[in-house]
Amino acid sequence: MRSLLLILLVVPLTFFGQTKTPPKKGAKAPKDTVARARVSPSDTLDPRDTLIQASGQFAVYNKRGRGKDRRLKLCIQLTGVNILNYCINDSITRDPETVTELWRTDEGDSTFVLIYVDAFTKGDFGKLCDGGHETKLMFFRWNYVTNKALLRQRTIASCVKAVTNMSKGLDINAWDAKSPLVFEYHKGGGFLEVKFDPANYKAGLQSGKASVEAGGE
Repeated sequence: MRSLLLILLVVPLTFFGQTKTPPKKGAKAPKDTVARARVSPSDTLDPRDTLIQASGQFAVYNKRGRGKDRRLKLCIQLTGVNILNYCINDSITRDPETVTELWRTDEGDSTFVLIYVDAFTKGDFGKLCDGGHETKLMFFRWNYVTNKALLRQRTIASCVKAVTNMSKGLDINAWDAKSPLVFEYHKGGGFLEVKFDPANYKAGLQSGKASVEAGGE
């Protein structure tokens, strides 16, 4: 009889001990939940980047990366059948004043694009670069089906990197987009050139020694 009474007392106490009490209002959230709540989209997204991508228009601009180092990036947004937003690490070419799509053609599922980018030198690079330029050619092979691209670029002028544009009298706005486009520049003690030939566009940007080397200019 005593055993039966003991069993009847123990069983209800066991069930009562396993019942979870609902959380009280105002109780603190677990630490991991609090940590996640501190990160908001406004802390990780560049508003200008968001606006440019939403516009769906051709653009070349800078934005900060989302990593811990917050590296400055140069971004190119190409338009066509799809929209491609392509960014590279570049802390020198800042807020370009001149951006021109010089040439474009389509073949199969790919678009080939040549872009000219020029910016006055900006940043803490000393007074020697006041009025200097950071100029580059960028050639894209863009598969608009997979929306992936290959980029080849050449710096043809840079005060920061001591690259001097030697292409005197060359007006990119007057280029007919049919004949070869050649830029000559001085870098590291040598005269070099970069050439783009629309008749052989799959070769991309071709590099070599510049003719001014032999001319003694």
